[in-house]
Amino acid sequence: ANKTPTMEQIELWNKNGAQMINLLRISRMGKGIWKLDKNGKKVDFSVPRRKYIFKNLRRIVPQIKEKNLINKCFVYGFDEPTVDMRPVMGKIYDEIKKEFGLKTMFATYRPIWEDGEIKNVDYWAVAWFLLTPETIEKLKKRNIKIFAYNLATAGAQARLQFWSAFKSGMDG
Repeated sequence: ANKTPTMEQIELWNKNGAQMINLLRISRMGKGIWKLDKNGKKVDFSVPRRKYIFKNLRRIVPQIKEKNLINKCFVYGFDEPTVDMRPVMGKIYDEIKKEFGLKTMFATYRPIWEDGEIKNVDYWAVAWFLLTPETIEKLKKRNIKIFAYNLATAGAQARLQFWSAFKSGMDG
């Protein structure tokens, strides 16, 4: 979600069994999101985007902590973080964890864990075709929580994917 949910929504979703609740999608594509260096390399989020992220989290996180729901919430950052996004992702995730104590997530269709550049991410949403037993074991050894990415929505295939995730030791 690009918009932070209300406390009422968070409580409702928790009551109805949500294991994890996305508080905010910190990234988006478009103009004005990135701060660039003189060579055009992404070095941070732009000042307006940073203000938006922290303003929204500062508004809702105290309420979440008061209701003892902080461990049910996370911040979603990126789909397919490119090499130049990863240091920015690690930096902002570090700041979010220090200030708010929130978990973080991103999603991928590629085996980007092989390059070792992903930092400060608690949950990895990984495309189904990458979730071999070897990959799951490798990521689990690094204490990475794995979510299956892109569940089917049609009958038998959705049930198969759900039970496959459950039986494979997936986290969500």
